[in-house]
Amino acid sequence: MKRPRGPEDDGPGDIPESSRVRDVQYRSDGGMDDPILKPEHRIFLSHSGAQKDHFVEILCEDLERYDRFPFFDKRPASLPKGDSFPELIRTAIQQCQMAVVVVSDEFFMSEWPMIELDGFVQRRLKEEKQKSETMLKIVPLFYGLSLEDLENPENISKWYKQWEVFAKNDKGIDISSWKVSFGELIRFNGIEFKPRTTDLKVFREEIVKQICKEVPPDVKWDDSHVQGGSNLCQVIEDAISGTEPSEQYGVRVVGVYGIGGMGKTTLCKLLCNKFCEKSDVKSSHVELGSKSSWELLKKVLKDLTNIDQDFVKGLDEGKCWNLLKNSCKQKIFLAIDNVCPDSKSLEEAKKYLKLGKEVHEESVVIVTSRGLETLTSLGVRKEDCLAMPSLEEEDATNLFLYYATSGDQVLNDNDKQAIRECIRLSYFSEDKWNDIGHYLPLALKALGSRLGSFDKRPSEWVKALKEVRPDFNHLQDKENLWLALVHNQSLQEIGNRLQQLKRRSLVEVVDMGAQQVHVQNLFREFANLEASGKLEDLHFEKRKWAYYKNSYPTELLEMMPSRGCWQNLTRVGIVDDWENEERTLSLEGIEWSSLSNVVVLKLCDSFGAQIGDSDLKGLRCLKSLELVGFYPQNTLDGLQYLKHLVYFKWDWSGGSIEVFLGKLPASLKVLILHGKEISLGSGIFDLCSNLAKLELRNCGAGNLDVRNCSALESLELLGLQRELSLDGLQNLSKLTYFRWKHLADQFFFEEELYFGLQCQLPALLQVLEIDEKVSLRSDVFARCTKLSKLILRICRAESLDLRNCKSLRVVELEEVEGLRTLEGLSASAVTLETLTVNGCDSLDGIPGLDQLVGLGSLYLRNLPVFRNLRLTDLGCLTNLEELHVDGSDVELGEEDVRVLASLPRLNPVYVGESNDGRCYSKFRVDVKRRKVLKSERIWGYEKQGEERDLGELPISCGTVEAWATGDFAPP
Repeated sequence: MKRPRGPEDDGPGDIPESSRVRDVQYRSDGGMDDPILKPEHRIFLSHSGAQKDHFVEILCEDLERYDRFPFFDKRPASLPKGDSFPELIRTAIQQCQMAVVVVSDEFFMSEWPMIELDGFVQRRLKEEKQKSETMLKIVPLFYGLSLEDLENPENISKWYKQWEVFAKNDKGIDISSWKVSFGELIRFNGIEFKPRTTDLKVFREEIVKQICKEVPPDVKWDDSHVQGGSNLCQVIEDAISGTEPSEQYGVRVVGVYGIGGMGKTTLCKLLCNKFCEKSDVKSSHVELGSKSSWELLKKVLKDLTNIDQDFVKGLDEGKCWNLLKNSCKQKIFLAIDNVCPDSKSLEEAKKYLKLGKEVHEESVVIVTSRGLETLTSLGVRKEDCLAMPSLEEEDATNLFLYYATSGDQVLNDNDKQAIRECIRLSYFSEDKWNDIGHYLPLALKALGSRLGSFDKRPSEWVKALKEVRPDFNHLQDKENLWLALVHNQSLQEIGNRLQQLKRRSLVEVVDMGAQQVHVQNLFREFANLEASGKLEDLHFEKRKWAYYKNSYPTELLEMMPSRGCWQNLTRVGIVDDWENEERTLSLEGIEWSSLSNVVVLKLCDSFGAQIGDSDLKGLRCLKSLELVGFYPQNTLDGLQYLKHLVYFKWDWSGGSIEVFLGKLPASLKVLILHGKEISLGSGIFDLCSNLAKLELRNCGAGNLDVRNCSALESLELLGLQRELSLDGLQNLSKLTYFRWKHLADQFFFEEELYFGLQCQLPALLQVLEIDEKVSLRSDVFARCTKLSKLILRICRAESLDLRNCKSLRVVELEEVEGLRTLEGLSASAVTLETLTVNGCDSLDGIPGLDQLVGLGSLYLRNLPVFRNLRLTDLGCLTNLEELHVDGSDVELGEEDVRVLASLPRLNPVYVGESNDGRCYSKFRVDVKRRKVLKSERIWGYEKQGEERDLGELPISCGTVEAWATGDFAPP
C-alpha cells in the first residue's frame, strides 16, 4: 500500500522535523539547560495529500511555533525514509492524545486517510467501553466540507462506492467498520471554516488556540546529563503522595531546602519533565531572581494557560496576575524555585502559592529555598519540608566525569584514586566533627569543567588542583565599575579578567553593558566561608579576609595585633541583617589604625549601629568604603586624609539621629549618599577634582557647590530639600548624565517655590531627566549639541529652545507649567523617535512637527489649547506607528482621516477623554477601516470591546464624541 501524497509534498517549502529538533536542542549556549522533544507525537494531523493547497502544512508550522510537533506525513521525523510507513502510522494512531481530522471530499475519497480515521474512532470506542481515565480526543476540521455536506446522502453514496473499490484491492479493509467510524465522526465537536465570514488565518489561529488548550508542549528540558535524577524525583514524589492539601493554599505543597549548588533548580526541572508527560497536567518552573518578576509571570502564563502572548505584551503586571488567576483552572505542577528570605522574594512566592486556591484541587506545588525557616515563613508546614536529597558517590563521580571528559567516561582502574581525590573537593560536610555531608552538583560541574580544560587525563588533574584555589579571590564583587576602581584597571581590563573566570565556570554572567557580574551561588558561599576563616584553621594574623555575618567581630574588637596593625588583612566585612530590633551592634572601641592595610571595608547593619571612633584617617590604604546603617556620634571625619579612597557609599536612615559629613579626598571617584539624616558640610566637594559619579538621595544640602568637580560624568539628585541651590553646574565639561527627581513620598504644596536653574547646561550632556519643581530659562539647552534623551516633568518654563540639540531621540514634556513655545525640534528631524507632550496647559502648537520624519511615537495628550495642530500636517511622518491625541483640543476631519490612512505603519489613533487610570474605557479611531474601537476592562485587564462605524466628521479628539456620534457597525 502506498500513502497518497500530493505533488507539493517534496517542495522547497518543507521544513524537516529533524532540523526543528536540532534547532530546539542547541538554541542556548550552556548545553545543560537545552530543551528537547518527546519521542512520541501527542498530535496526529490526518489529511488527504490530494488537497492542492498548503493549509495543513501551514497549520503544522503554526503548531510548531507553539512547541507542538504533530505527526505529519510530510515531516521526515514522522515518516523516515526507508522505514515501513504503515507500522509507523498505526503506532502514531495508538500513541497520540489528539487526532486532528481535516475533513474534505478528498479525505473520504482517499484510502489512507480513511484507514487513519477508522483507527482513531475504533480506539476511542474501545477506550469508552473500558472507561479509561484518559481518552483520545478527535477534532474534525470542517475545512473543505460543511457539517451539512457530511450528512448529504449523495455525498455519502459516492464515498461508500469508492470504499468498495478500495476493499476489492485490499482485503484488510473492513467497510462496515469504516461506516461506523464515519457515523461516529459527526458526534465529535469540531471547528468549521466559513469562508464568507471567517478569514483563513483567523481559522488557523482558532485551531491552534483550541489544540494548545488541550495538549501541552512537546518541548522539555534536556536531562540527559543529570546523574541520579530518577532517585531524586522518587524521593520528592513519595513526599508529595504523603502530603495533605494545605488549608492555606488549597493544594499539596512540598518544601525542599538546601545550600546553593545542591541541585534544587535541577530537581525542579526534572519534576516538570515528569509532570508534563501527563496529558491532564500543565507544569511550570519559576526561578525567582533569575529574571524580572514581569518576565517570570509571562513565562508562567505561557506555560499554564493558552493565552495569546501578543495579547499579554500589552498588559501590565497587575492585569496579568488577574488574568492568570481567572484563566488557570486545570491541574498544574508549579515549581517555585530559589525563594530568598527578603521581603520582595517572599511576597512574589506568596503570589504564586495563592494560585493554588484557583486551580484544580489535585494540583501540586513545590517550593525550594536555602533555609527551612524561609519555607515555614511562607506557610509551608514543617512536616511537609525536607532537606535536598544528596548524590551518591557513584552519581557524583559520573557527573564530574561528564564535564571533565566531555561525556567520555572510559577510564582505567589506575585513574579511580585520582578521581576520588578530585571529587573530594566538592564534598561539603554538615558538621566539622564528622563526615556527614553532600556532594554539591554545582561544585562538581565547575571543578570538572576547569580540570577538563587542563587535560583529559585524571592523572594530570591532581597536579592541577593547586591552581584552582586562587580563582576564588574576587568572587564577591558584583559591579564592574567598582572592580575597576578598586583594582585601578580599566573596564576593558576588568572585563577580560572576568571572562577568564567565566571560562573556568566561576561566574555565570558577565554583562559589561550593565556593569554587573553574577557569581555562582556556591562560590559566593565558598568565598564567605573562606573570608570567615571556616575553611582553614589559620591564625587571625595570617588572614587576608575577615567576614562576619550575623556574628560578633571578636578579633577586631578584643584582640590586639602584634605589630600595631593586622599586616595581612586587606578586606573586612561586617554584615548584621538579623531581624531583631533589640539586638544592636556597636563598633565602639575599635582602633581603625589596626586596619591600616585594609583596602575594602564594608559595614552593614539593618537597624543602625554606631561606627565607634568617627575619625577614619587611620584607614590609610582604604580604596572602598561602604556604610549601611552605621553612623558616627556626630560628624564623620578624616575622609579627606584617605588618599587612596575611590569609592564611598553611605546609606543612613536612622530616624531622628542627624549626622554630618565633612570634606572628601581628592582621590574619590564615586560618591553615593542615601538618607535624609545625612547633612553635607560646606565645601564638601572642594577637593573632589576626580569625582566621576555623584548620587545624592534625600540628603540635606543647602548649598551644593560642584564647580571643582571637573571630572563629573554622572549626577543624580533625588528627593533633596527644598532650599537647595546648585552652583557650578555649567562648568561640568564632562557631564553626560543628569537626573534631578523628587521621590514618591514627597508632597508638594501650591505655594512652594521652584528651584532655580539659571544657567546653560554643559555641552557634552546626553541624558537629562528633571522630575522636580525646577524653573528653567529659555536658553538652558543652548550648548547641548549631544543631548539624546530629554525628560521634563512638573517643571516651569515659558519657552524652550532646542535648535542646537541635533541628536535627540526621546523628548518627554509632562505638566511643564507656563510653557507657551517649543522651538527647534526640527533640528532632530531624522533622529527623534519618540515625542511626548502631556498636560502642558499653555502650549498651543509645535512648530516643525511636520518635519519630524523619523518619529515613530507621538503623544499629544491633555493639551486644552492645542488648536494650531492640523492632523493633515502629519502626512510626511511615514514612520509613525503610535499617535495619541486623547484629552487634547484637536479636530479630526475628513481630510485628516484620508491623510492619516495613508501612513503605512500607523495603528489606530487614541482619542477621547484622557485615560488617567480611573477610566473604564478608551477609544481609538481606525482611520484605515473608518471604525471607532472601544476597549473595556474585564477582570482587571483590557479587552477589545465593540466597534462602530466612524460617524459624521469633523469631531473633537479630546472628547467621547467619536464614539457618541458613531454608527453601530452592521452585524
